[in-house]
Amino acid sequence: NDVSIFFNSEEHVYVNADGALMEQLVLNLLSNSINHIMPDGRIRVSLLKTGDSTIISVDDDGEGIAHEELSRVFESYKHCNLENSSKGTGLGLVIVRGIAERHGGTVIIESRGPGKGTAVRVMVANATRGDINIRDGIKPYADSSMDRILTELTDSLALECYSNLYDD
Repeated sequence: NDVSIFFNSEEHVYVNADGALMEQLVLNLLSNSINHIMPDGRIRVSLLKTGDSTIISVDDDGEGIAHEELSRVFESYKHCNLENSSKGTGLGLVIVRGIAERHGGTVIIESRGPGKGTAVRVMVANATRGDINIRDGIKPYADSSMDRILTELTDSLALECYSNLYDD
């Protein structure tokens, strides 16, 4: 089962946001997509500036969401089966919405139904370089450690994604 992840962004996209929270938002969306992707599926992540906003999009060709379930995706634990929690805790999208709203943003989820994938759009306000005042430090993503990403996606990624370097 090979999953492909594609990323597309304009250069120099700045948002007035807490970096750690935005990283968590994107990791939650990626985790959801990975947990619900079909074998050999594709995930597309993109950043798009539009007027005064930036749209963070995560699209996949995974299981999709039934029309009657779309209205409940932001309710805590609604998608969590405690006997089989391999697909998450049911809090990921609730957290995503909370982070977006904290930043004056919004979340839109679209699905054409079961087996047809899901598209999530998070809209947050743009910022200019001098306007970034609530971030937890301005550091390029390249300086971030892959360890955090791999740790956050532990329940979603296959064992082959991890090195056996530290195995005892």
